[in-house]
Amino acid sequence: MSAELGDWLAELCTIHPASAAEVAAALVSVMTADDPASLLLVSQPADSLDPREAVDYAYQDQLEALQHVRRQAGDAATDTNHCAAALQEAESAGRSDEVLAPLRLRLAEAEQHERDQTARSHRLQGEVDAFRTAKEVAKAMYTAAEASLRLQDTFPHEISADDAGARLQASADQLRSLHRPRRPAAADVLELRADPLGRDVRLLMALEPAGTVTLLAVLDGEDAIIEHRAEAIELAGDLLTDIRAGDWPPADALDAADLAVTFADSATFLARFFPADTGAIAGRAAVLAAAQSLAGLRSGTGMSLADVATESGIGEERLRFIEAHGLRAAEVHEAAAYVRALGGRLTLTAELADAAPVPLT
Repeated sequence: MSAELGDWLAELCTIHPASAAEVAAALVSVMTADDPASLLLVSQPADSLDPREAVDYAYQDQLEALQHVRRQAGDAATDTNHCAAALQEAESAGRSDEVLAPLRLRLAEAEQHERDQTARSHRLQGEVDAFRTAKEVAKAMYTAAEASLRLQDTFPHEISADDAGARLQASADQLRSLHRPRRPAAADVLELRADPLGRDVRLLMALEPAGTVTLLAVLDGEDAIIEHRAEAIELAGDLLTDIRAGDWPPADALDAADLAVTFADSATFLARFFPADTGAIAGRAAVLAAAQSLAGLRSGTGMSLADVATESGIGEERLRFIEAHGLRAAEVHEAAAYVRALGGRLTLTAELADAAPVPLT
């Protein structure tokens, strides 16, 4: 991990030790797994990006580029004014043609450069305006298709699920066609969900070099995830590309050891950040490694989503949302009804310090 990520985890240990322990357990489960990518908490982040979010970030990139070009056009206009003032001063002073000739040439070059930069700014402004219009239309179509799919759950005989799903897919494809990342994100960037029922921390990582877990970025908390997830995924892909190309750590870094922290194994990692841990984190990591999703649990019973909807009394679209987003998106009574529909029973227990687990009702 980068030294910056190491500092973040050390600070988390101080300000929120319970969340830090959950993050550590998630990391240990990855470090000790035979196939880390198969763990429930690990996923391909790009697959779950809301296309509306991704296209908004692309628009922000275009606005930043437009501001840069506008500054260049402003600098060119300032340079033209300076050249014109210098020429006027020389002419007023009665300087010879030998002195005036290069000043006139410099002014002509500055004026041409200003015209080029101004034209470039106007052209890019038109492209940004067109992109904004296209993205808003595509986002509206996506939102309408999404609403239609939700309504299908309420009025199944009036709205075709296939038609609603097709419209949603078509509008998603339209949004993705607008999104052109500054550089394609590396396909091997993975997202580790740590402490999903608490602070909700996302760690972007790669399982390379072979036998290594490389942490690339962190999103700490729901607000950071909502506001910066798409951008963080792209930046993590950029960093992984640089690592693969041998461009990181930077060649001009004073000391590479100050930029990255490396641990030989999970025990070394825990000794660094959790020296007082008596094995609880490793035990929690084993539990996380064996965790199942609701969809996985349902698959084992052979029940369809429609079957669970009938048995639980919860709409099929709501169940689909819960399966996609995990227990954090479910009310406790919904989770209980879901498990009961599968023929099981959901139990909740609280473990406080060294006390015995306490059942909750």
